Amino acid sequence: MDVPNQSALYSGNIIRPRFIRLLDLDTIPKGSNFLSGTLRIVSLDSHPNYVALSYTWGSDNASPSHHVTCSGTRIPITKNCHEALSSLYHNFNIRTIWIDAICINQSDEREKSHQIPLMRNIYGVAKKVY
Repeated sequence: MDVPNQSALYSGNIIRPRFIRLLDLDTIPKGSNFLSGTLRIVSLDSHPNYVALSYTWGSDNASPSHHVTCSGTRIPITKNCHEALSSLYHNFNIRTIWIDAICINQSDEREKSHQIPLMRNIYGVAKKVY
């Protein structure tokens, strides 16, 4: 886990009230396990076009076995998260997604305390929830 780079990735993107991060996935070649993309901040009030993913983090939550690269920074994710992102991309051509493990800075308790109460709105504004 690359904690210093993760801190830099998230710290440059402070989230104001009613704003969230979205993950824009890069092209994933068929058969590839490499996930990458960029994070961007949007206002929920602007009704951005995205889907949301609700899933079980999985048994490898304590020591994630996969990662997604965002703006050059590796973010650890569980196998379930990796498989869900790959499946949504390849089966439904999903490119923009909100997923808590990536879009919320999991090492920042203050951010989590502001973002978690927004989850009802996050799922409500999403084009679709998987």
